[in-house]
Amino acid sequence: MPPGGSVWAPAPGAELLNEAALRQRYSAVVRADITVSGSSGDVVYAGSSDGRIWVSFDGGQTFPVPPWQAAGPVERIFVDAAEPRVALAALGGEKGPHVLRTTNSGSFWDPLDGNLPDAPAHGVTAERAAGAVYVATDKGVFFARVDLENASRPDSVVWASLSDRLPAAAATDVRLDPAGVQLYAALDGHGVYAAAAPHRLRNLRIVNAADFSTRAAAPGSLLSVIGGRINAARGGNLNYPVLAASDAESQIQVPFEAVGPNVALAFETNAGRVTLTQPVQPVSPAIFVGHDGAPWLYDADSGLPIDARNTAHSNGRVQIMATGLGKVRPDWPTGLAAPLEDPPVVAASIRAFLDGSPVEVSRATLAPGYIGFYLIEVQLPAVINAGVSELHIGAGGQESNRVQIVIEP
Repeated sequence: MPPGGSVWAPAPGAELLNEAALRQRYSAVVRADITVSGSSGDVVYAGSSDGRIWVSFDGGQTFPVPPWQAAGPVERIFVDAAEPRVALAALGGEKGPHVLRTTNSGSFWDPLDGNLPDAPAHGVTAERAAGAVYVATDKGVFFARVDLENASRPDSVVWASLSDRLPAAAATDVRLDPAGVQLYAALDGHGVYAAAAPHRLRNLRIVNAADFSTRAAAPGSLLSVIGGRINAARGGNLNYPVLAASDAESQIQVPFEAVGPNVALAFETNAGRVTLTQPVQPVSPAIFVGHDGAPWLYDADSGLPIDARNTAHSNGRVQIMATGLGKVRPDWPTGLAAPLEDPPVVAASIRAFLDGSPVEVSRATLAPGYIGFYLIEVQLPAVINAGVSELHIGAGGQESNRVQIVIEP
């Protein structure tokens, strides 16, 4: 699939980080109008409205190195979490350069514009290991393969537009999720959109199918292999059934007989065999969320999805779609949909928490009619005030991702 072929979907719940307090603090230290900052550990980058970029090595207490002078206002700074010497800056000036890179903690910044349209840039994000950079500009969202370890000629960078299937609007920001699987773009007047990150189409990566994280798998759970079509999968002398496959993503189920702590998974692809290591533990709970971050929660009485328009209610029953809950009783074959009547029961003890307080779990089974899905039903407590609460589940000392649920009295 070409870089512009990703399928975008609205992501109404996404939010951008608020850096107002940090900007105010750093502005006082450097005595300039700081418009944006980025950090990893004690390394802090701060950019100003007049195009200067400062670097601190003590958490922003001091900025000892003279600032680098860029060509336009600094609107976003990306800092690599594992290698803070690597950072990118998006510049909002009418004339280039619009994207800068440093691989030596800001001692030198080199432009990455290449064939990028000469338009203000407002956001930038990257994954260093894959050499993937995304930028949001007035002309849309763009993607390029870039060496993020060493300096290189700026004219060697080739940018591809990702906006063919997006509304015709200026892009105000772009982000990757922590696993580097989902790409989010904010469009002026249209909100936030999400799509599979194009750079994954060339680099296979295993993620949890429920929350796109790199958490360990568990017997019976679902995994997504991002970046290619999987024809067959095998690990630890067991077949891992391929449930769905496309050129962008494939989904497999972990056999109920699988054991860890690590499994070497051999994938048969159209390009040959690829082997990746996947951690496996007895349980690894995860609540399913959509590409927009909305959890898969359902009203147990009506069967309708729970969201901002159809909220949960005090003393109501909520069904949670999850994976990673491990073995069931009686045993169930891998790759076979759970029965509609009397589905197998989860062997592990399942707990659920609402705003940190335990709530009653009335049942935990394989989800009837599904493969690799588990269904947990919880009884909500009496709620006096309407509002948003945090929900998560636990099993065997392992906790799931946190999701939000709107509950009314």
